Amino acid sequence: MFSKLSLNMSRFSFYELILLLINSCHTLVDWLLAAIYDLVRFLLFRNRDVYRSESVKRLRKLPLHLGLVVVEEDELSIADLARIVAWSVLVGISCISVYDHRGHLKLKWKEEELRTKSTKEVEKLLSKKKTPSSFQALSSPLTQQNSSNKPNDAINLLQKKNGFHKHSTTILGSQLHVLGPKDGQSNLISVTKELCSQDNLRFEDIDVLYVDSLMQKTSGFPDPDLVFRFGSTQSMLGFLPWQLRLSEIFSLRTHKNLGFSEYFNCLDAFADIKQRCGI
Repeated sequence: MFSKLSLNMSRFSFYELILLLINSCHTLVDWLLAAIYDLVRFLLFRNRDVYRSESVKRLRKLPLHLGLVVVEEDELSIADLARIVAWSVLVGISCISVYDHRGHLKLKWKEEELRTKSTKEVEKLLSKKKTPSSFQALSSPLTQQNSSNKPNDAINLLQKKNGFHKHSTTILGSQLHVLGPKDGQSNLISVTKELCSQDNLRFEDIDVLYVDSLMQKTSGFPDPDLVFRFGSTQSMLGFLPWQLRLSEIFSLRTHKNLGFSEYFNCLDAFADIKQRCGI
């Protein structure tokens, strides 16, 4: 009896070992594929002349507000985010928001690091001979005017004082907002308090358009019409829940080592989309 029991237990342990080995092999294969993907993408984009003026000029439209939403669990790369912000500034996007669902970017030193590196990246790109003409077609007038001056004179950083503006910076006419999970919640709370404080407001006066106007007044920036979501999680994890009703969302595997061609392809795809607003 005891020998049969021991035999069954040994068989059970053997099957457990086989399952463990299979799971380990799957994990190893996934890791290797991810590593190969990152290596190939890096080799493809590192030496490519991606700042082609004719490519940028052919875009039919640009987003007014580009949201960069990081839902990855890995460590943030401030340098990679700063490079994406710099591209967006020089292309001519007037509002850029960077969101980290864990709130790490809202730490004072990381937020300052993102601003500083974004500014330096813009300076570096403006100092290259090919870059100013490449972005000339879609850059703001301020960008075009300053691109011929010294890079240090072209950068203008303005620190705001309250609300979302406390974490806002202006670079060459483009607003950079650093957001965390509490920002969307606080915005909704502020609007709710505003509605409750209006004694003469009737129930039938409260509709989507009215609430939307209050939300934009509180946030100080337009709703994001284009969002780049970095990571495999199929969720925005708290990024501006009200303002995403009409946003176009592009999912990208990671924000690290993102090439300009991949970035530009998303802008190109957005430019071809006809937003009918539910019509």
